[in-house]
Amino acid sequence: MDNSTKAIRSSNIELLRIFAIFGVISIHYYNYYAINTLGAGDINNYILNFFQCFSACSVNIFILISGYFMSKKSSVKSEKVFELLLQTIIFRELFYLYRAFFGSLTFTVRDFIIYLLPLNYYVVLYCCVYILSPYINKLTKSLPIKSFRQLVIIIFVLFSVLPTAIDIAQHLFSVELHGLSPIGHYGSGYGYTVINFIMMYIIGAYLAKAEFGTKRIPLCLGVSVCVLFLLTVVGIRGGYGYNFSLSYCNPFLITASVMIFLIFKSISIKPNKVINSAAKATFTAFLINTMFLERAKIDIFVQKNPLIMTLHLFACCIIIYAASYAVYLIYSSVMGLMLKLFYKKVKFPIIKCE
Repeated sequence: MDNSTKAIRSSNIELLRIFAIFGVISIHYYNYYAINTLGAGDINNYILNFFQCFSACSVNIFILISGYFMSKKSSVKSEKVFELLLQTIIFRELFYLYRAFFGSLTFTVRDFIIYLLPLNYYVVLYCCVYILSPYINKLTKSLPIKSFRQLVIIIFVLFSVLPTAIDIAQHLFSVELHGLSPIGHYGSGYGYTVINFIMMYIIGAYLAKAEFGTKRIPLCLGVSVCVLFLLTVVGIRGGYGYNFSLSYCNPFLITASVMIFLIFKSISIKPNKVINSAAKATFTAFLINTMFLERAKIDIFVQKNPLIMTLHLFACCIIIYAASYAVYLIYSSVMGLMLKLFYKKVKFPIIKCE
């Protein structure tokens, strides 16, 4: 999702990034604004759960893409971390001020200061992976492909299969198994951990090093559909209170993320300026999509017939992304000039592992 990297990327993967951010918007559409409106047996609830399981791959896909394209780098610019955190803070603060003066919030100095913190799990964890990436790359580049494959299998079992199995066991048998998970004392953290981000980065690096022929793509498509359909059924039966199908470290969800990536990787698209340019707005859309969703009257549309609700969801994705692209152009133009002047005065170190 980081748009600061200047590596040349294929339009097919850039298109995947756009679809992935549509998935993020879909998740927020349901979790923030539809979940309290729909009943458990509502057909629209089932439909949104189905979309959720596809959309839940989005975060893993973003990190996968980063690992795929950054895996050969021996150095990164620490100023990029500063830029990501700065953009997060600016949009958070503007969002707060907008809601305080035109919405339901009351302005307080305390809240104003709190919103100056980059409270965004994705941004913080991504920055951690970005800083560590030269050292991870040093390790992965030194591994023969067979050893690299073993490493992927080991971390997949340790940090995906086992933690998920333990979480499920705790839920099914109503027992606390604190201290048993390889990730943390209280369990998997549902994938909201730097461990999951590093794992997805390493898997992306492996996909960049390994060769996958297009003959496997139909199998990838079939596996993705079957796995995500299974997760939908399990998620609906489990209910929102415990929907392990949406856990980012879920082995089935990780498998589906890899399959979807391979499908898009196999698509032959000539370099497309429109797609490549549009994809630059993904991070902006991630930061500001909820501001637009607040005004989308979701609580009304989710109670209409499934077709109208689905069309409204798709319309929200398209309109919000278009608006995000406009915001990105304005922000990059203004901040680009200001940062250029700032970097003349302040120098950030390069993080290098040789």
